[in-house]
Amino acid sequence: MRGRTLVAGVLLVAAAIALVVAFTTGGPGSNAEAQSGPGATTPLWSVRRVPEPVVEAVGAQHLQAALDAAAPGDGTCFVVSAGNHTLATHGADTPLIGASTQKILVAAAALSILGSDSTFQTRAVSSGPPADGRVDQLWLVGGGDPVLATGDYASFLQSQPKSKGDVTTSLEALADAIVAKGVHTIPGGVVGDDSRYDEQRYLPTWKDSYRTDGEIGPISALTVNDGFSTWSPARKVPVDDPTRNAAAELTDLLRSRGVQVGAPSAGHAPGDASEVAAVSSPPLRDVVHSMLS
Repeated sequence: MRGRTLVAGVLLVAAAIALVVAFTTGGPGSNAEAQSGPGATTPLWSVRRVPEPVVEAVGAQHLQAALDAAAPGDGTCFVVSAGNHTLATHGADTPLIGASTQKILVAAAALSILGSDSTFQTRAVSSGPPADGRVDQLWLVGGGDPVLATGDYASFLQSQPKSKGDVTTSLEALADAIVAKGVHTIPGGVVGDDSRYDEQRYLPTWKDSYRTDGEIGPISALTVNDGFSTWSPARKVPVDDPTRNAAAELTDLLRSRGVQVGAPSAGHAPGDASEVAAVSSPPLRDVVHSMLS
């Protein structure tokens, strides 16, 4: 038993000496090795002879220190692993808001649950079919289409490098479909209905500057032009009520097509309403592509 203990002690001392010498006299590429030529054997005290677990431990310490310096503080987290072995970690169990990387999870969930070919429907309904070209009121029912837009806004997106190629759903196409049904009088006006989703417009964890600087518009099941009233390369201005704004946008398009329309408003469509016209978004796979790009 004493003999085994002695051997173990000698090995530990040898490993320690090898490590010290390796880091004080140089490793591969040192002058001594360079002079010996490519055919020379590994010197006894070369770093190459340091036990691999010791080398890995030193490397992991250096990696941990470098990553801690690159991502300091409580607002960061990372885990670096090789196989089942953790090399470096920081704040691995700290809950953090995922910011824009959450779009990847949203995209995966939407494609998995809804399917890549699914579309969002925006419908125009009334209490009955048009009679002599008239419907008393026309409800614009939102189906959660995130890319519903007027032609002006769609053109603006295509003119900007970051949004060039983004898909949109044409609100003009819906106006044309309503007119094609013979509708030319809507005395009660267009009523926006966003009851598919709740009425929360902004998340409380978002910075207020996101809204005031025009980075984001309000959330709604019925949103046109991303919820902005005006836009330019410098700044976008969000609307206060995306549902009423959507009704107003459709009202303007119908009036420009010769339809007599009352004032826009917001409310809930009757459960037994009849569909007058509808417009579908591009397939979800294209919407997701625009979101991620």
